[in-house]
Amino acid sequence: MRSARRALARAVPWAAVLLPLAELLLVVTGVLPVGVAVLVAVVLEAAFAAVLVAGWTAFRRVWRTERARGGPRRQALLAGLAATAPPAVVTLVRSELGTWQALWWALRRRRAVLPGELAFGYTSRIGVMLWVTIALTPLEVLVVHLLLPWPIVRTVVLVLSIVSLVWMLGFALGLQQRPHVLGPGELVLRFGHLRQLVVPLADVVTARAVTTVDHPKNLEVADGQVALSVLGESSVRLQLRSGAVVGLDGRPVEAERVVFFADDPRAAVRELRARQAVGG
Repeated sequence: MRSARRALARAVPWAAVLLPLAELLLVVTGVLPVGVAVLVAVVLEAAFAAVLVAGWTAFRRVWRTERARGGPRRQALLAGLAATAPPAVVTLVRSELGTWQALWWALRRRRAVLPGELAFGYTSRIGVMLWVTIALTPLEVLVVHLLLPWPIVRTVVLVLSIVSLVWMLGFALGLQQRPHVLGPGELVLRFGHLRQLVVPLADVVTARAVTTVDHPKNLEVADGQVALSVLGESSVRLQLRSGAVVGLDGRPVEAERVVFFADDPRAAVRELRARQAVGG
């Protein structure tokens, strides 16, 4: 029952957008009379207004809880959206906020590494490819601009290319600014500003350097395992105690194993064992 309510709550925001569009299409094509369409629209808007009020109330409750715990505004915003908005909207907002924050941090030369934390990089597989793509994009835009004979098409392509370039630049900077970090009591695994996985060190039983190259997705949660890979590859495997809970993008997830990619897996395992005296 609870899962059905959650599914319904996530479906309602999409319905608020898609149903009016479908109704408009039916009116334009003559399938639905205008009078009936107006009546249906009034009923739908009243229902959506009630859902909107309920969603806003839930959002504020989660926002206040996160802020009371000391979380930053960005984290509170994403937590509130995760509780009330479709996953696609949360991902879009997270990406957009992270892109502009990465550009701002680049100007201020900031990194998400606090005093006492040890950073581990994970960009050896993807960094060169990203920066080569970013460097070649202006040249590609120039060539396309000279080859396309239609001014409107050239303008559209130029705008899309600039947007893509800004996104790629923010993404590449975010990978460098947000490395994995090993702190006094937890291991924080990241993939730029898009993913964050927090593993309590007290729950780590063993840590091993194990390379796996068949991950179909960057993030996988299945069969008690949480995998955060880079280009399908992971290089460190953590075995957790029974009943362990990790923090995945701000939400708790039960996990027996965590696998992730690090540029130097042996160094990561060595530091993990030294920090927490884990065996294996």
